[in-house]
Parts: sequence; structure tokens; C-alpha cells
Amino acid sequence: DNNARILYYEIQYNTSFQQNDWISVPVERRQETYTEIKSQDGSVKLEPSAIIYRTTRLPSNQYDLRVTLSCWANYTFRVIAYNRIGASDPSAISESMCSTTTCRPRSNPVGVKAYTTQFIPLLIEWDSMPPIKWNAPKFWYEVGWRPFAPGLNPEPFMTQRVYPPQNRFAIPNPIPNMRYQYYVKAVNQQPGDINGADANEPPIFYIAFSGDSGNYETVSFTSPLSASWRYITSSQKSTTIRTMLLQRKHHPNRRCNRRKTSCPAETLSSLSN
Repeated sequence: DNNARILYYEIQYNTSFQQNDWISVPVERRQETYTEIKSQDGSVKLEPSAIIYRTTRLPSNQYDLRVTLSCWANYTFRVIAYNRIGASDPSAISESMCSTTTCRPRSNPVGVKAYTTQFIPLLIEWDSMPPIKWNAPKFWYEVGWRPFAPGLNPEPFMTQRVYPPQNRFAIPNPIPNMRYQYYVKAVNQQPGDINGADANEPPIFYIAFSGDSGNYETVSFTSPLSASWRYITSSQKSTTIRTMLLQRKHHPNRRCNRRKTSCPAETLSSLSN
């Protein structure tokens, strides 16, 4: 203790996936508190309550700890002591390695979203899950999608496997401007099993509209400020304006005649497809 009493310990672990990253083990603690409650007759009663909080500090008189570990991983541990001066050097790494068995994924991917790009009508994307959350060597994502119309009998989901490190999937041949319901869930395969095992938590269902992606054309034109959209033309005989971006070029030396219905011509541009 270096002539200073040890105040608390921290237990840290690393895994075979990230051997250089040491993570402090979180511990749940219970703190008892009392609240004064006054009754109508003026008497005071103490009402007990408890606060549950998480910390990484272990009391100096505690020498063991039960830790929850992820499946399909190899763990090693070390201990750091703290006194009023600071932290000690880490202890020697545990001689024996703790290996856990496989199990179903505990959770599904987060950050799930869908959007339209210039060339993809409906693209689904999610945050990649690190190997520590796979819980088995054979792991993949299952993407499900179907046209969604409230009040009607829904169609069955079409599904597709997506293997890491990919974390996006373009729905094939979606109907333009159609509402789609979709999900992304984590699946792994246990040793000896033929079928995959879904995550313990149920998937979350999302709604998105498919776009009408295509090649975009920049159209520039000159018209009075009071011009209506009928002045917009394109070199294509048949086209649909999807996004309009107007750019106004300001001429500080020019002023509009208030008696006239329009101002001097200004250059505008738009994006259309």
C-alpha cells in the first residue's frame, strides 16, 4: 500500500478479440437512504428506500467478485489498487484464461435506418456488431422487408442474410414511392445445430418509403422572380422533378419597380430527374 491505506480496487479484463484494451468491470451497489415523512399529527416517520448505482470501485475489504461474461470469448483479468496518492501498477495477468461457451446473441443491431440514394431506391443500414457480441463463430444479420399497407393483410417478409463486415443492404427492385416495413436482427449458429438462432430480444420493425432514384440533371434557366414553375424545362421529353434547389443571384445595384409585377431577371438553377 506504499504507506497509504488502500481505498478501493478495480478489476479489469481483456478478451482475445481486443487484447490491448482493458475494461474495468462494472459493479452494482445498493445505497440505503431514509426520507422523513410528516404525518397530520405532526409526528415524523422515516421511510427507508434504496438507490441502485453502478461503479467500478470495489471496497478495500472485498477480495472476490462474481462477473457476468459474454459467450464465446476468452478472458484474462488483472487488479489495480488505489490509495490517496493514486493508482498502483496493474497486477500480473491471471495465469488461467477463462473461456466461455457459445449462446444466442443477446441483442440485435442498433442504428438501423433506411434511406434513398441517387442510384438506390431503398438502402437499409445499421451499426456493425463487434465479434464480442456474436456469441458464436458463425454469425450473420437477417434483413427482412415487405410492402406495408395498414389495414390490409400483410405480405410475408422477404429475407436476406448479410455477413459481416457488411452492414448495409439494398432492397432489390422496390416499388417506387411504396411504404415498406423492415427489420434487421442478429443470428448465429450453435455448434451441432442446422438452423440459426435469433437474438434473445425481439426485432424492432421500421417503416420507410422507397424513392424513385435515377440519374439527375442540372437545369439552369432565367426567369422573372414572379415566374411560376411552368417555366421549368428539361432536355428530356418526359421527366419528373424530384428535388428543387433554387439559387438566387443578388444584384445590389438593381432595384425592382414597385409598380411592375416582376423584377429584373435572375439566374436560378434546379435539380431534377
